[in-house]
Amino acid sequence: MQDHIQSVIDELKDIVDNHPFHAFALLAIVIEVLGKCLNSNPDWQHFEPKGIDFNKAMTDYKSLNKYLALKSLYGTLRCGMAHALLPKEGIQLVPDRNDFGNNTIGCKELYEDIVAAFEEIKDGKISPLKDMCKSVLQIHDQESGATPSNIIV
Repeated sequence: MQDHIQSVIDELKDIVDNHPFHAFALLAIVIEVLGKCLNSNPDWQHFEPKGIDFNKAMTDYKSLNKYLALKSLYGTLRCGMAHALLPKEGIQLVPDRNDFGNNTIGCKELYEDIVAAFEEIKDGKISPLKDMCKSVLQIHDQESGATPSNIIV
């Protein structure tokens, strides 16, 4: 799983640089996955309601703590982008840097903070409760070490 997450984060760089609006939807998902690393349910597909995994990531990863200054980021960013490809009222999205005084999230800065959060796991600063070495992608009912970029359906 660690290699899978790293691959996704690496591939996101191009989307962040060239398509920042689209990147926000994917970044919100990655935040939720980072939170999922911190819950003890062994099933990576298990859904925790009410943003539990997303909010856990925001509180437990030092690099993401600063986003707690924005109200209900789970609802405004994650749900807004996942359900309508639009942020809900209360935040603004821009390509570059954050400006929390204006409730603005910068795509590049959010990406950098997500990269730093994942480094917290890899460096052992945060202990994941899931098996980060588990191969999790299923192809024809067999576990695979495949990454999203090398899967052919």
